[in-house]
Amino acid sequence: MNGGKQAISCVRMPVNDLKRVVVATNGQDGPSYGGIAFAQDSGEKLILPFIIRWDAMRFTRLFIITYCSLSLLLVIQLPAQVVPDTAIKKADLKRADSLRRPSIDSFILKRKGLVGKLARNLLSNNPTGDVVTGPIRNDLLFSIYNGRVIRSITIVGVDFGTPITDTSKTFKSRLTNLANSFHHKTRGYVIRNNLFFKVGDKVFPYLLADNERHLRDQPYLQDARISIRSSDRSFDSVDITIFTKDVLSIGGSFRMHNSTSVSATIREDNLGGWGDRLAGSILYDQRRKEKVGYGAEFIKRNIGGSFIDGSIGYDNFNDAFNSGRDEEVTYYARLIRPLVNPYLRFTYAGEVGYHRTENMYLNDSTYKSDSRYRYFNYDTWIGWNTGAYKLGKVQNDNDRTRTLLSARFFRKQFQEVPGVFYQEYYYDYIDRMAALASLSIFRQDFYKVRYVYGFGRNEDVPEGMDISLTAGWTKTQGRERPYAGIDFSRFFFTEKEHYFNYTARVGDTLIRILLRMRMCCLTWIIFRTCKR
Repeated sequence: MNGGKQAISCVRMPVNDLKRVVVATNGQDGPSYGGIAFAQDSGEKLILPFIIRWDAMRFTRLFIITYCSLSLLLVIQLPAQVVPDTAIKKADLKRADSLRRPSIDSFILKRKGLVGKLARNLLSNNPTGDVVTGPIRNDLLFSIYNGRVIRSITIVGVDFGTPITDTSKTFKSRLTNLANSFHHKTRGYVIRNNLFFKVGDKVFPYLLADNERHLRDQPYLQDARISIRSSDRSFDSVDITIFTKDVLSIGGSFRMHNSTSVSATIREDNLGGWGDRLAGSILYDQRRKEKVGYGAEFIKRNIGGSFIDGSIGYDNFNDAFNSGRDEEVTYYARLIRPLVNPYLRFTYAGEVGYHRTENMYLNDSTYKSDSRYRYFNYDTWIGWNTGAYKLGKVQNDNDRTRTLLSARFFRKQFQEVPGVFYQEYYYDYIDRMAALASLSIFRQDFYKVRYVYGFGRNEDVPEGMDISLTAGWTKTQGRERPYAGIDFSRFFFTEKEHYFNYTARVGDTLIRILLRMRMCCLTWIIFRTCKR
């Protein structure tokens, strides 16, 4: 060929022989490059673009590379594409379900023995039926029912060994039968108290998606699924069924610290099926003056359907922060109302704690001189979601951007410190107090995925951004300073289903920030002067 272009010539050889395809460069000096071709009965040739020096490769190397390349082409699985932020048609959901690919579950579920049984029980939530694999935005599954009236709500508790995505299938074993026999299922009243909607409301896809995520976030539930069906009697109404599957809420731990000290903990995260937590702990240490220590905690979740969690606790063998010995006595009480969905107007939290040490290991003089302390702390926080509104009273329900105005006040005050620090400054024993205000702008869309945080369960992974500006006043050991800070977070999926989370945080007293800014300006001026 003319014009300095390359000409490719293929040499025909006997059938099924592997041949080299020589690429000659007309009128050009330099190395020759080649590819690999297969000769078939029809005379057709398949050229694989291996850019190598053909004269430096032997036949065996070419055969190995070709074999490996073809093998990889057969076994490589292309990642699922992230579903775009557009409405999904019903036919598209069924088609996506029919194209499910084999995964690591296929290998694990074929294992024999106890490992295989446990794996089949854990992975019994594999998507079957109308569940779409791959990341998909949670609200899109409910978008086809947008605006319809909710006629009825049914709660269904799924047994252990039954997939939540297909309750017609059941895996039974001695282990699952034993768990079902002594486990108390979550009561339907508890699930209804955690709903954001009621009979007579209209279907709002974002709200249902947030509610499904909220149910999955409960520590006593392994998974939850909201299913919608069109009513047979009326086209403009739907029936909602909520499937929930509990975790085995009874658990505990045992730890041997050394040859003279052991501790044990037992907990129930779904006490009586009410969704409350009761935990107890005990310590036995032969070196302690009181050889037995104990602690307890009780958490009442979603008090009266208000989404407020209250907890109280006591522990007399907590680790002392200055020595690490098991001799701190702690009392605490908390109230928390999280922002369970973007349409909640107020969120707040409060905590009160009292901490003191008791001499369990040392003589009195050493303990008072080096280890004794006593302090109390309280922390309050309240946030106002200015973007919250009543559903149906705005024109753009799809706007998920929210602005949160919040204020926080906390104080930590020591009443006793070790004797050696009565007249000396030490950062561990200083009194702290602060009043802060914050402005946060955030947007979050949640995607239903698997294998990101856990193993084989439905998970809700956020995609969006959050930027917060904080300013206020602090008082440390009698010295007052202004404070300022900024936080930025960005979390997103790529087209290849890779998930990234970036966080940047800067915060300090205004005096230090101004000094650093002046130092940066001074450095820049010096640099410019030297450059001239």
